[in-house]
Amino acid sequence: MSLQGVVESLHGWCTVEKAERLYQLIKESDSKLTVELGVFAGRSFIPMAIAHRDKQSGFAIGVDAWKAGVCIEGTNAEANNQYWKNVNYKEVYQSCINAIDQYDLKDYCDTLRMRSSQAGILFADNIIDVLHQDSNHNIETIIAELKLWSPKVKKGGYWIIDDCDWVEAVDGYKKIPDYGFQLVEDHIHWQIWRKIK
Repeated sequence: MSLQGVVESLHGWCTVEKAERLYQLIKESDSKLTVELGVFAGRSFIPMAIAHRDKQSGFAIGVDAWKAGVCIEGTNAEANNQYWKNVNYKEVYQSCINAIDQYDLKDYCDTLRMRSSQAGILFADNIIDVLHQDSNHNIETIIAELKLWSPKVKKGGYWIIDDCDWVEAVDGYKKIPDYGFQLVEDHIHWQIWRKIK
């Protein structure tokens, strides 16, 4: 199946164009370790794992609690809170696991079913090549993840942000340069930053 077909078969909001760019970035950077914060059904995570499979090296780890209480933490629009309260998390999680099986990715990816704040303490500093931040789009979560996870990204590594134009997210994402990252690609709704120090 084509990458487009894979993306379109999974629930979520990642566009085909973004998924293709994430796939390319994993291969271009020859990422040894890729981490995604906020996996949902895997619409962006699975393409990154496929990139590892296709280059036959490295590993992708997806971090997501798959719990309503976690998804509504922080300051969010009420409509978003209502959406997340009504998601069938068991079904969404299972669809991601099914995709890992379907696309033969077990040797190249796995998931950690926990908060990003819990998972972060399991990772050493300067170990991540590519990190995709796609968890709660609010200032509290964004800044907490920047503080915890930015030291874990190697110098020269990449930090990708999603929905950077959301009202609730803008002020959080403004802090990225404070953590040593420089903007390298602006796709309006999402961006790629590179760690320069």
